[in-house]
Amino acid sequence: MNMLNRHVLGLALAILLAGAALLAARPAENDLYGKVMGTADAKVIVQTLDGGEMMTLGVAPDARITRDGAGARLADLAIGDFVHVTMERRTLGLLATVIEARTPY
Repeated sequence: MNMLNRHVLGLALAILLAGAALLAARPAENDLYGKVMGTADAKVIVQTLDGGEMMTLGVAPDARITRDGAGARLADLAIGDFVHVTMERRTLGLLATVIEARTPY
């Protein structure tokens, strides 16, 4: 391998590592924090904590749902529960894949 190829390879590796570090430091765009306002038909209605916007989210059939740390079903969530929802873009659009609920104190 000649000297020019080594420099190009080193530069490419440095760019790749810098990009990975930026992605790791960036806050997750698909996370939502809020309060449960209702559930129905594989959907959860969440009022965001930051601005009070109401969002209706589809829930993936294989979503992992917990309430106070224990496994739960969508129907187990109660109005007023605080939630952290992780969403993922799938064929049917943006769906909730993880819902971590906590009862209000």
